[in-house]
Amino acid sequence: MNNFSIKSIVHDYDVEFIEDTAAKLRETIQDGDWIIIDNKIKALYGDSLNQILDNSLSTIKHETMYYPARARQLVDYIERGEQKSERLQELNDLLHYYHDVYLILYNQAERQLEQNSFRRQALMLSDILNEFVTDLEDESKRRNQSLAIRVDADCSLQVFADRSLLMSLLRSLTQEHLAQATSLLIHAEQSGGEVLVSLLFEGLQLSSALADEMFSPSTRSIPALVARQIIREHDAHCGMPGLRLFARQESEGLLKAFTLKNAVQSI
Repeated sequence: MNNFSIKSIVHDYDVEFIEDTAAKLRETIQDGDWIIIDNKIKALYGDSLNQILDNSLSTIKHETMYYPARARQLVDYIERGEQKSERLQELNDLLHYYHDVYLILYNQAERQLEQNSFRRQALMLSDILNEFVTDLEDESKRRNQSLAIRVDADCSLQVFADRSLLMSLLRSLTQEHLAQATSLLIHAEQSGGEVLVSLLFEGLQLSSALADEMFSPSTRSIPALVARQIIREHDAHCGMPGLRLFARQESEGLLKAFTLKNAVQSI
């Protein structure tokens, strides 16, 4: 993801809007069709985009307007076994080109939004978790879904964090797998100079390999990439190198966890 500021994206783009749009993309684009999202993006975002994102998408369209069709063509060749090795290499080059274009655009956005700074403060973790759970429950009611959520956290725990980024982190961690779980258990505990926050998606079973790779640099999951960058921002701005973000499969379900700097011990 390189060193662009996720803070800039959160404050001017509104990360909830981006994550919701990403979810809509996953719902409307079938597996294997992600390479033609160029036309889908415009329809989903419409006139509500801010100027910077609108300019970025326009640049992508003009710079790569012929590439989605070419990528689809290459996939068709590969599926038919026509010059498979050569076609795979060409497709790989094409996708790297897309990747580079997006990184350039993110860096351009950062330079325009660099006035937005990381807001480090001591936060009562229980307040954040309660607000987050309320949001999840309200969303479940709007969708007529049943959602069982339990919180196990000491009400005295405090962390150094950016409030809006922490809320976005929690949303990113629940976005992809909450609907597949029977219930959600949120646990927080002090661990030396850190506070460990874990989310257990009970009843959800993934392979250990998938869980281990969930937050790897090679992930194609937008929420996972957002979560990785938010942790990196806290790593850089809270004076606590080595903050962790990980997932693992347990007998009860899928566990996702992260650490933040313990504000109580640091005062």
